[in-house]
Amino acid sequence: MTGKPILQDFFHLYFSFNPHAATERGYPGFDDRAPHFTRQNFNDFKSALSKLEERLGSEKPRDIDEQIDCLLLRSAIKLSTFFADSLDWIRTNPLFHVKSLLESIEELDLREDIPETKKDEFLQKRLLQVAVFLQDACNELRDPVDCLTDAALEMIDASIIDLGERYPKGKCPAPLHEAGEAARHSLGKAHERLTRLRSDARPFAPMGEERYRWLLRSLHFLDDDLSRYRQIGEETIQEARRLGAGFDASGVREDPAPPDFGADQFWEYLREEMEHVRNFVIENRLVSVPDGEVRIRETPPYLQPILGGASYQPPPAFFSGARTGQFFLPPVPHEMTRAQKNYYHKIVLNRWRRNLIVHEVYPGHHVQFLHALAHPSGIRKLHDNDMMVEGWAFYCEHLLYETGLFDEAPSPRPAMNQHFRGVRVFVDLGIHTGEMDFAGAERYMREMLSVKTSDWVPREIVRYINEPTQALSYAVGRQMILDLRKEYRDAKGESGFSLFEFHNRFLSEGSIPIPLIRRKLLARPASADS
Repeated sequence: MTGKPILQDFFHLYFSFNPHAATERGYPGFDDRAPHFTRQNFNDFKSALSKLEERLGSEKPRDIDEQIDCLLLRSAIKLSTFFADSLDWIRTNPLFHVKSLLESIEELDLREDIPETKKDEFLQKRLLQVAVFLQDACNELRDPVDCLTDAALEMIDASIIDLGERYPKGKCPAPLHEAGEAARHSLGKAHERLTRLRSDARPFAPMGEERYRWLLRSLHFLDDDLSRYRQIGEETIQEARRLGAGFDASGVREDPAPPDFGADQFWEYLREEMEHVRNFVIENRLVSVPDGEVRIRETPPYLQPILGGASYQPPPAFFSGARTGQFFLPPVPHEMTRAQKNYYHKIVLNRWRRNLIVHEVYPGHHVQFLHALAHPSGIRKLHDNDMMVEGWAFYCEHLLYETGLFDEAPSPRPAMNQHFRGVRVFVDLGIHTGEMDFAGAERYMREMLSVKTSDWVPREIVRYINEPTQALSYAVGRQMILDLRKEYRDAKGESGFSLFEFHNRFLSEGSIPIPLIRRKLLARPASADS
C-alpha cells in the first residue's frame, strides 16, 4: 500500500483493542495484554479509527493490488466497530466478553514460536488481568440475551475446570499456578453475577434485514439480493439429495471392534487418512501443497459449548517461522463402552473422516491458509473472510468427490454435509433478518436434519447468532468459486485453462472476499502504451 504508516497505525489501534487477535495472528507487542471491552475503551477506539479513516481518504493506489488493499483496510475499519457499536455487544452479549478473554489464554498456549519462559510470563500477566476484565464486563452488561448468557456460563464452567488442569500446582511455575487459581476464582464470581443477570435476560432479537444487508456488502463485498442466496441454499439441498440417492448403504461395513480398539487407534487412523488425502491431492495436481505441519488436537473445553464439530486454526500470519496449523476435533473417549468402540471402529473401517479432512486440511483450510501466508500484504494477513475460507473448503469437498477420492471408499458424508450447508443458509438468513425466531430456527433444523433430541442444534444456532453470515458462507462461497472458475476458464479459453493454475492463483490472493479476488484474476493486463 502507498500508506504503510496508516496501516501500522491501524494495526496498533486494532490490536490494542483486540490483543487476543494479535496473539492469534502472531503480531508482536500485545501478548501480555488481555482484552478490555468497556464502553469508554470502545469510544476511544472508535474516535481514533474515525481519524484514521479520514487519512485513508487521501490515499492514491498505484495498481490493482494497492486498490484491493485500500478496500480491505476501509472494510476492516468499518467492521471494527460494527459488533460493539451497531449490535451493542458490549452491553448485550456476555459470550462476546467471555470468549475473547478465554481465547487470549488459549491462543498463547498454542503459540509454538514464543520461548517457554516468555510465554509463561505473558500467560501470568493475562491471567492476572482476568479479575478486572470480568468485573468490568459484568458492570457493562445491560439487558443480556438469554441464549448468549447461557453459552457464556457454560464456557465459564468448562474453563474453571480446564485452568485447574492446565496449570496445576507443582507441575508449572508457582507464579503461573497462582495466577491460574486467581483467574479461576474470578471466573467463579463472574458466574455468580451472570447467573443473577440471567433471570432478567431477554430473548434473542434479530439485527434486522438492513444491518444484515450492510454486513454482506461491507464484509463480503457482495450485493444484497437475499433471494439469490436463498436460491443457492435450495439448489445446495437439492444437489445433496441427488448425491445421497446415489449412495449404496449395502456396502457399509459393520464388523465389531476388536477388544483393544480405542482412542489411540482412532487418532492413528486420522493421521494415516490425512497422509492419504494429501498424497491424492498432490498426485492429481489439484493444487500446490506448501510445506506446513498439522497438529491434531482436541477442541479446547471452553469452545465445546458452541462448537460441536471439527475446526481449524491457521499458523500465525505475521510470524515467518514454523508454519503449523491446528486441527481441532471433539474429544474421543479414552475409556470407551462397547457401543462407542463400535461407533468409532465403523468410522475407521469405512474411511468416514475423509470428507472432514478434505474440508479442514487437504486441500481445504490448511492448504488455503498456507498459500495466504505467502502474500506480502500486511492488511491481507489480518483478513480471513468466511465467504472465501469456508467457500473454498466446501468447494474442495465438491472437487475431491468429482476427482474420485471417494470411489474406493463410498461415504454418505459428502451428501450429508452438503445438505447441512444448504440448511445453514436459511437459518442464518432467517434468524438475522427476523424471518425465524430461535425456536423456529431450531424446529426447522431438527426437521431438515432429522435430529430429535440432541442439544447440538441449539448450540449451532447460538454460534450462528454470534457469527452472522458465517453459516451462509459455505454454500454461497462455494457457488461464487464455481462461478469464478467458469469465468476464468472462458477468459483463458479451453486450451489455456488449467485447474491447477486456477486454484493456485485463486489461493495466492489471500483469505480475502471473493469479489476482490475475481477483480484481480479477471483484470486485463496493462497495455504497453499505458
